[in-house]
Amino acid sequence: MAAGEGVQPSALSREEELLESRSGLVSLGGGKLTTYRRVAIRVVDRLASELEARHGVRARRKSGTNRLPLPGAEGASTADSEGADSVIRFLGSRYGSRAREILARIEGAPDLAKPIGPKSPDLRAEAWYGAAAEMAIRVEDVLRRRTQVALRSVEAAATAADDVAGLMAEPLGWDRATVRRRAAEYDGAEDDSPARRKA
Repeated sequence: MAAGEGVQPSALSREEELLESRSGLVSLGGGKLTTYRRVAIRVVDRLASELEARHGVRARRKSGTNRLPLPGAEGASTADSEGADSVIRFLGSRYGSRAREILARIEGAPDLAKPIGPKSPDLRAEAWYGAAAEMAIRVEDVLRRRTQVALRSVEAAATAADDVAGLMAEPLGWDRATVRRRAAEYDGAEDDSPARRKA
């Protein structure tokens, strides 16, 4: 059943399936972000075995993706130090060693250490970082996918949209008119958070 037929997207199966056409094209259907490495290994192994069977081409080595550290996982985090303040600990727990990039930005603009919204643990610096380093291009990307603001409170997210658009402006090169337009585009209408579902 499609998500548009009254079923929440989160209720649909996201199990991956490898499909092969008659021409030999291998396609991947489904999957989820938390299993992308396992799925990538399956796809590469399948292609390697097909290349060997059909063309006698043998892979030089097995995939090593499962041994590569994820971004932020390599190197000691500043958040590990005892006595670190709450901002450092929070960013370290969320970004690992990449927290240093955000902390460097906060040093030059201390207001970025403030929460995105009232009672939110998510920081204004995360909106900047989402646009600067994590490919966020819409206000919704920050409020729903890079932070948990919209998941906690639809109202808080809607209130924060103007500020978030302003924070995204510098890394994305938005002028004032674009900031206003991007903030206006966000209305939280697609939000399927528990808060919205209870409303």
